[in-house]
Amino acid sequence: MSEESINLAKLVYRLRTQLEGMQEAVGKHTAQIAALTSLAQLIQDQAATEEERGAARSAPVWDGLTREVYDEQLARLAEWVDEHLRVAYRDYLGKTIHDCWPHHLAALWELGNLWAEWNRIYDAGQPSLTGALAWHDRWLPGVKSRLTEIMEGCREDRCSKAAPARLNGWAGAR
Repeated sequence: MSEESINLAKLVYRLRTQLEGMQEAVGKHTAQIAALTSLAQLIQDQAATEEERGAARSAPVWDGLTREVYDEQLARLAEWVDEHLRVAYRDYLGKTIHDCWPHHLAALWELGNLWAEWNRIYDAGQPSLTGALAWHDRWLPGVKSRLTEIMEGCREDRCSKAAPARLNGWAGAR
C-alpha cells in the first residue's frame, strides 16, 4: 500500500471519528432540546391552569347567606337548571331532576357545584376539550348518581321532603 493511500485511510478514519463524535453531540443536544420543550409545555399548561383557576367562578355556598342573597343565588341556579341542564340533557337527566330539587339541600349543593364547573369550562371564549370531556364524563354522571339517591321517592306530583330545604329556620339563614 502506498504512503498516499495510508495517509488517505488515516484521514478518512479521523474524519469518521470526528463525525461520530459530532453525531453523538447532536444526539445529546436533541435529547436536551426535547426535554426543554417538554418542560416548557408543562410550564405553559400550568400557567394556563392557574389563569383558568383565577378566572373561575366559585361554587355557591348555601349556608350563612342572607335571605336576599340566597334567593338570588337560587334564582340563578334555577335558571341554569331549567333553561340549560333540563333542555340540553333532557334524555339523560329527565327522570333524575324533579321539580322539587330546590327543596333538597343536598341537591342545591350538587347542582350548584355542577353549575360552577360548567361556568368555569364554558364561560371561556373557547372551552378546553379536556375540561368539557371531564364535565361530561366525570362531573355530570357523578351528580346524576347522587341526585338519584337524594331525590329517591320523589315523583312529578310529590316530594319525599315535607318542606323546602331550610337551614336553621329558613332557607339560607344561619
